[in-house]
Amino acid sequence: MPFASIPKVPEWLDDLKASVLHVRSGRGHGGAFVWSVSPSGVRVLTNHHVVARRNDVKLAREDGSWMEARVVASDPALDLALLETKASLPFVRVGDSRALRLGELVFALGHPWGRPWVLTHGVVSGLGEVRFGRAPREFVRSDVRLAPGNSGGPLVNASGEVIGVNSMVWGGRLGVAVPAHVAHAWLANLDAPKVKLGVGAASARLDGRRVVIVTFVENASAAREAGLRVGDVILAANGELLPHPEALRAYLTAAGELTLDVWRGGATSSVVVRLREARAA
Repeated sequence: MPFASIPKVPEWLDDLKASVLHVRSGRGHGGAFVWSVSPSGVRVLTNHHVVARRNDVKLAREDGSWMEARVVASDPALDLALLETKASLPFVRVGDSRALRLGELVFALGHPWGRPWVLTHGVVSGLGEVRFGRAPREFVRSDVRLAPGNSGGPLVNASGEVIGVNSMVWGGRLGVAVPAHVAHAWLANLDAPKVKLGVGAASARLDGRRVVIVTFVENASAAREAGLRVGDVILAANGELLPHPEALRAYLTAAGELTLDVWRGGATSSVVVRLREARAA
């Protein structure tokens, strides 16, 4: 299907190209896109594995001009990295990745095999979790054709809104992207005051669904003061289900009260934890 025949694509493609960049880091390369603008510079999102903690990161515009960038933060578990540059660049429009449906039309803009700013398309074929290392993470799976050079570039909906960060090819054919709402939560956590719960946690299953189990509790911590114990199963935080430890981390952004639904000894109870800002080491 020619892209020009798909409603709205010609209207947003040029704007999207202006916000999508080509990343070079050492011998590797990939995609990236401008997420927002902050007082310290333009914030650019890509994959952790594209920059891999390197300092020699450069970004290219569609016109071929290059600029220096620095790695501000990186998360190998989510495969996300935040870069900053001083250049003046437009940022993307971000859509609601929680509203995606199977069969929805999506597009990827990137640099497969080094060919710059190539647009491919497909449909959403899966939504849920994929195991990456020891912990599951949320994903958007599609049959959009991806190749080396697409990593870190945007997955967009038919309106040109970014709904994911392309990350890998799964099973030889299917593309996997980090949902935009996961990227948004990660970035918000970077900016928020840090608080400490004081537990170790792991994924587990209870009655067929994923939960979080406490593996240790630190002394003199908020968790210890609230009465949490090793072996406690945390079902929910502030009424929201917790399918894995990463979901719990999203609540550790501000001092205040956090209500946990905890299963212990065959019964469920509410535990109120009073979070305080973590002291700098």
